[in-house]
Amino acid sequence: MLRQRETAAQPKPKQAKNAGDANLTLHGKLPSTADHIAIEVI
Repeated sequence: MLRQRETAAQPKPKQAKNAGDANLTLHGKLPSTADHIAIEVI
């Protein structure tokens, strides 16, 4: 699943599936690794 989001690399708030993704889309960027996701969510 992470791979699919990485390849897309297109921030779309409407498609955000959780608060973490929504927060990332607001910044106009997506994490490249699971570690980045964990940091952003926390």
